[in-house]
Amino acid sequence: MIDAGEVFDLALGDWGETVMVGGQSITAIFDVPFAVASPRDYGVESSGPLLVCKTTDLPAGTDHGTAIAVRGKPYTVAGMEDNGLGDTVLTLVAV
Repeated sequence: MIDAGEVFDLALGDWGETVMVGGQSITAIFDVPFAVASPRDYGVESSGPLLVCKTTDLPAGTDHGTAIAVRGKPYTVAGMEDNGLGDTVLTLVAV
């Protein structure tokens, strides 16, 4: 039986790219979702770009405001969510 960590490793192999997090190079999946939010949409924190990576790959001290570079463009961390399966989703904001 395959566990969630193995599935994510496969995804990183197919869709992962090298990014810089706090000055350290890691492999992560970059996603730019599309969402339309209106005043009636409760619970929408952000519709910005996302970076998904292994929690253990994040440099120590990664938190809100940490500098990120993806494809030569600068971002900062606006949100962090550990999914409890060994992966972390970072919500980014362009700077």
